[in-house]
Amino acid sequence: MTTSPTMGTDVPRREGAEKLTGEAVYLDDLPREGVWLGGTVRASGPRGRLRRIVRDPSFPDDRAVLVTAEDIPGENVIPLFVDDQPALVESEIRHPEEPVALVAAPDAETLAVALGAIRLETDQRPPVLDLDEALAAAESGDAIFPPDNVFKCIEIVKGDTAAGGAAADAVVEGEYTFGAQEHVYIEPQAVQAEWTDDGIVIRGSLQCPYYVAHGLTRVLDLPLEKVRVIQTTTGGGFGGKEEYPTMLAAHAALLARTAGRPVRMAYGRSEDMLATTKRHPGRVRHRTGLRRDGRIVAMDIDVVLDGGAYCTLSPVVLSRGAIHAAGPYDVPNVRTLARVVATNHPPSGAFRGFGAPQTIFALETHLDRCAAELGVDPIDLRRRNLLRTGGTLATGQDLGDDVAVEDVFETALAKTRFLERRSEHARFNAEAKGHEGADRFLRRGIGLSLFMHGAGFTGSGEVTLASEVQLVGTPDGTVTALTAQTEIGQGTRTILAQTAADGVGLPVEKVRTMEPDTAVVPDSGPTVASRTAMVIGGLLLRAGRELREVVERRAGRELPDPEEFCAEVARLSAEGPLQVSATYSPPEGVHWDEETYRGDAYASFAWACDVAEVEVDLLTGETRVLGVTAVQEVGRVINPVLATGQIEGGVAQGIGWALLEDVVWEKGRMKNANLTDYVLPTSVDTPPIEVVFLERPHPRAPHGAKGIGELPMDGPAPAIVNALRQAIGAELSHVPATPERILTAIPEEEPG
Repeated sequence: MTTSPTMGTDVPRREGAEKLTGEAVYLDDLPREGVWLGGTVRASGPRGRLRRIVRDPSFPDDRAVLVTAEDIPGENVIPLFVDDQPALVESEIRHPEEPVALVAAPDAETLAVALGAIRLETDQRPPVLDLDEALAAAESGDAIFPPDNVFKCIEIVKGDTAAGGAAADAVVEGEYTFGAQEHVYIEPQAVQAEWTDDGIVIRGSLQCPYYVAHGLTRVLDLPLEKVRVIQTTTGGGFGGKEEYPTMLAAHAALLARTAGRPVRMAYGRSEDMLATTKRHPGRVRHRTGLRRDGRIVAMDIDVVLDGGAYCTLSPVVLSRGAIHAAGPYDVPNVRTLARVVATNHPPSGAFRGFGAPQTIFALETHLDRCAAELGVDPIDLRRRNLLRTGGTLATGQDLGDDVAVEDVFETALAKTRFLERRSEHARFNAEAKGHEGADRFLRRGIGLSLFMHGAGFTGSGEVTLASEVQLVGTPDGTVTALTAQTEIGQGTRTILAQTAADGVGLPVEKVRTMEPDTAVVPDSGPTVASRTAMVIGGLLLRAGRELREVVERRAGRELPDPEEFCAEVARLSAEGPLQVSATYSPPEGVHWDEETYRGDAYASFAWACDVAEVEVDLLTGETRVLGVTAVQEVGRVINPVLATGQIEGGVAQGIGWALLEDVVWEKGRMKNANLTDYVLPTSVDTPPIEVVFLERPHPRAPHGAKGIGELPMDGPAPAIVNALRQAIGAELSHVPATPERILTAIPEEEPG
């Protein structure tokens, strides 16, 4: 058998040219002829009861249609973990952007008139918006989510934290908080629905076609074969297009059903920011027992996340956050209590990192506090407690020799000359105090964070999915890879073509990929959880090897020459279907208990260390990130250019969460839902980012690759906050660390 030298090479991205030239067709680029536009009537307050929907005489009945909950043919539910979120409000209002009614019209002007002619009569109630208030809501009988206002509670226990704490020489406590983060994908949410003789056809900007399809079967009371979902070119997702498109697709389908024609719903930027999910805000409290030499003997961690008004994906976000809360450290006694509670904010949901960035920020910031209180170097404290071969995580997972945390740590320290740079910054800060003019107010610092990220779904999630992929031979001699994985800017189509090509042993240009269509592709699971390269790429590699065996067996000879092989594929395909499938099966020896959270949470972890250098202006509180070095161990790198882009993008997004992206709430509503007041990092704010890959192929994946999509989001915030600690000599325990918060934290003895 021959092999194709595509793995590990910079194969050009499949859709790059069409996006660069503007030829890519996004949802709103589709022809508009005969297509009506849809809009949403939303609740005006964070909590209350709907008494009635009033349509005044200005509503253009001859040119617009109105849909309410009474018009839903199936169940009024957007199904996920809990069937608590309605497609349209029937009576109870839980958040200020909740959809109550839908309107469609032939053009934007008529739609605006029709939406303005709808008035809601409601009875308002006091909202629950504070975390502590949400925790206490059940006791007061005011729970939003019955019976106890807690969507999910997880407890992870290793050893005896009480005994470990009692044996400690010092106990350090800290509280760390973090705000919501808006996805700000380039293309807002958009779908189009059209009814045909065969059922409903949805085209949309989305991440998970089968999520949408399964959700619509219940709302529309249709069998799965009557629901077809087609992904159009999608301008980014970051998790924000995982679950929410089901809601929008249901709305468009209901309007199209009533209007008797196709309906398109495309949010404007402000509506998208107001109505859609965000990163879970919340807090983490640490209580850590240490010996004088810096050895951690006990960790007690309390995590509370704000899930918003409905459960959505909060249980799995909390799950990953809780599992990562103790970090890559070998601690004998750990207790993590994690809860996600209901409030009257719009629902929180999936966002790159999926709960891990929140708990990793808290832990890595807390470790620098522990080092300061103990009077030890934070580098030495981490080095003393690193997981090594044979170490176990808080869940009891024995990692064997699949541990690279020491490698990434030491590589990052050496690569950045960390200790030398720290001393140089200390000298700079001391000398700056004697300067005249603006330079007197500049301070610099360097910090790091050490972290890992589990690849794939937690525990038995991959087994439950039972993902399937297919490879199909075509009469032109090429091979087509069929999966439900979506291209949302991360290079999915390219790397999956590379893995399939390596499996078959063909040049990558002989393998095609396509944008998913549930009428054509098998259900290979969602494009989430850092699973695409490891799980789906691994399945395609396996299917490719099987396809070669099938073709050579039917040819009666080996076909090492690619042209000969493709000629045989063409011949066999012309005679009849030439297709192989591969279905996920779990690695041997992996066991997970969902009730106790004990066992192997993930088949493998990727490991990383981020180092950030910052400069702070004491007069303005403005922070400039001077540079970030990201050392990442991700198994095997499939496409170096695309992988580097993933890391650079994740670091930039992490900088935004750390310093700039501050969601401001007012009575449960996002007050700064526009790109003027919600500040994103631009090219000016993005520093030089050096990406260093360490490759240790993962033995449980046929190609050795681990997940990479979420990992780079986990580390920038704590590295930056730890750098700020050195720069201004003060603790910052909240992100984003905006200029206002930095100015408040600056010690009084500093100038300015």
